[in-house]
Amino acid sequence: MEAIKKIDGVDVVEGTFETDGISEIDNKEVISKVLCINELNKVLLVDGNLPQNNNECVVEENFLLQNNKKIGDIIKVDIENVKDDDGNEIQYLNNNEMKIVGTVKSPLYISNERGSSSLGDGKIDYYIYVPKENINSNIYTNIYVKLKDINKYETASTKYENYVSEVKDKIEEIKNEREKARHDELVQKATDKVNEAEKEFNDKKQEADSKINDAQKEIDDGKSKISNSEAEIKANEQNASSEFTKAEQKIISAKKEIQDNENILQQKEEEFNNSLTELEKQRQELVSNKQVIDEQLPVIENTYNEILKQLENDELNDIMKSELEKQKKQLEEQINNLNSNLNSINEGISRYR
Repeated sequence: MEAIKKIDGVDVVEGTFETDGISEIDNKEVISKVLCINELNKVLLVDGNLPQNNNECVVEENFLLQNNKKIGDIIKVDIENVKDDDGNEIQYLNNNEMKIVGTVKSPLYISNERGSSSLGDGKIDYYIYVPKENINSNIYTNIYVKLKDINKYETASTKYENYVSEVKDKIEEIKNEREKARHDELVQKATDKVNEAEKEFNDKKQEADSKINDAQKEIDDGKSKISNSEAEIKANEQNASSEFTKAEQKIISAKKEIQDNENILQQKEEEFNNSLTELEKQRQELVSNKQVIDEQLPVIENTYNEILKQLENDELNDIMKSELEKQKKQLEEQINNLNSNLNSINEGISRYR
């Protein structure tokens, strides 16, 4: 968004959220486009009021008319969980049970067509608007852009279309650069997690080994004391009864000490096992980071293969061929970096086995 703001001709840039949700009303599935209330592409209030809290929403009039609902009713909208930058699964809405507080018209839906969805029967029935405070995700799905001096042009005029196309082309020009920056950011996060987990594993393993060695030394010292006491008994078997009793008491004391040390060793082993459990959790985090890279790598490789196919076209001019070669080189670097980081993650995972 910051990069788009710097493009000549751009006045306002606003991030927004858009996804599909499903509700069950009167034993039937209702599919809705769930959108975020924004300053750009602002909705027109028809009845009631706009949401004041994150457990309120507004709907289009047909939602009420066709589902026997009214302002003030509570509806539940189920939305698939999403993942944050760290790969953690999070709930999309803070509140998926919301009170309908008004009806609106959306500038995004001029006709009755609402689009398609992967949910239910594949057809979106209505749209619902929720406040941005109710959205738990921190990754925008859409960006709205308002151009400078756009009101000078008549909508759909040639000048208007040319102006919009010119700025749109400039936005497309930074697409590859921003995609690479985003990709590098995610790879760096995964790499940092691998290095951090590996260091913590080595530190805890060294600490556990040291405790076990100390406990073993105490056991060996105890065994040595027993051996010395037994030797002393053999050497003084012919001594007076009182001397024999004293030696025997030393053996009992030494055996008790070794028993105590064995109990300490058992305790240290339990602490070590707890450390291994924590390390296994860290290994699972490495596996999750590996999954993020595994998902991205095929996408980049597909783009790379598409560019290779385009380069086989003999009708390409020098400018197009140069640009494709440039993109090909960038993708090769991304693929090599991804594979390198993937190897680092795999090495980190193997250390936990």
